Amino acid sequence: MKRFSKFLAVAAMTAGLGMSSCEGVLNILPPLDLANEAALTNTRGVQTALTGAYSTSGGLSDGSLISGNGITAGELWADQVVISSPGFGQLQIINRNLNFFNDQGRPIWDNGYGIINRVNNILDALPNINDAEIAGVRDGIRGESLFLRGWMYFEIVRYFAQPWGFTADNSHPGVILRTTPTKGTVGVTKARSTVAETYTQIIADLTEAERLLPASGSRATKGAAAALLARVYFQQNDFTNAAAAANRVISTNLYSLNAGVRDVFDNNDNPEAIFQLRSNDQNNAAGAVNGNFRAVDFDAPFYVDDAYARVLFGSTTAGDKRRDLFLQRDGLTFTTKFDKQVMNVPMIRYAEVLLIRAEATAQSNPTAALADVNAIRRRAGLAALTGLTSQALVDAIRRERSIEFIAEGHRYHELKRTRQNLRSTPWNNNQAIFKIPDNEVNANNLCTQNPD
Repeated sequence: MKRFSKFLAVAAMTAGLGMSSCEGVLNILPPLDLANEAALTNTRGVQTALTGAYSTSGGLSDGSLISGNGITAGELWADQVVISSPGFGQLQIINRNLNFFNDQGRPIWDNGYGIINRVNNILDALPNINDAEIAGVRDGIRGESLFLRGWMYFEIVRYFAQPWGFTADNSHPGVILRTTPTKGTVGVTKARSTVAETYTQIIADLTEAERLLPASGSRATKGAAAALLARVYFQQNDFTNAAAAANRVISTNLYSLNAGVRDVFDNNDNPEAIFQLRSNDQNNAAGAVNGNFRAVDFDAPFYVDDAYARVLFGSTTAGDKRRDLFLQRDGLTFTTKFDKQVMNVPMIRYAEVLLIRAEATAQSNPTAALADVNAIRRRAGLAALTGLTSQALVDAIRRERSIEFIAEGHRYHELKRTRQNLRSTPWNNNQAIFKIPDNEVNANNLCTQNPD
């Protein structure tokens, strides 16, 4: 059986020393896929720039972001997924000896800020565009830009800062809030805001995005912004606002659980996928999840931890249809969620919104919370829970979450939210977050580094 418990730290050190330790200028201004900045003077230019923010090369669909490193890095810190042959950056996560050359965190930071700077350029240009096409699309462009900026700050702060609640007032270091365009060295030198300030910015961006975005569409929508807000509030354990945001999604009646547990992965454009990364033969947003998890040949690098596989296939989950999302061979358990090679990757699911509302209302309205969690269980072929209240109900909801979202990038953030160990590492350990990358700290002398 494959194992990953014995690694040579020297391999990580050697690989790290092979990288450049200094870059003169922080490279956070991405190409806009346009001839020059003058292209942002008309509607077509800003629309093209916004489309580029979703690309598989430095955009939202890039394998380094929400469907790639944004999933696997957290899964490696957490307790449900392991890797067969880790690279040096993955070894650093596993062995809890991270440095600022880490190649798993650096792309999240670089490409996340690349998207932020792209949309900042769009937001900066948008008020000055007054051609005939802009009237009907200005609000949508602004809303989508704010949606992307809020999401990227949320992604970055959860990986590069101690979590919400680490200090009583959340005054510990967050991330660098850049809300105006960075061009060359202009705007590079800036200190980190606090986690409280970072979350305030995220919530402000997503709240305005929800107001401006259309109810339906192929990219960001009101429902997607509200669902992401529910996720943000839930990470803060702000159950009142989390439940309210989840209610706004549910009350649209635009989304629902699919009949089968596989449908959200196998069928593009389904009612459970509130937000998905869209793929076609020329632009496959599923490349990272295919490469990391695809089980068809039983050689995917990431597979389910043995201990968790025993839970998943134990007597307590007998009859659970979600077992069909996994394959076992030679003592290893692989997920088949991402076996479809060209697939729309679901990044925000209706099932998540239901489980957020369930836990957020478990203490105040256990009857409603039971209805939400039982909708998930019913789809999985399990009997309804009855009579649970208080912590027993919360525990049951968290158990459903732990099974529902295996290998989807939630577990690391869930353990931190609930202040549980990441394997044997405390939730607030300094080695459970990335170091700020070398190119940022070398170019930005106001940026403080995370401690060892």
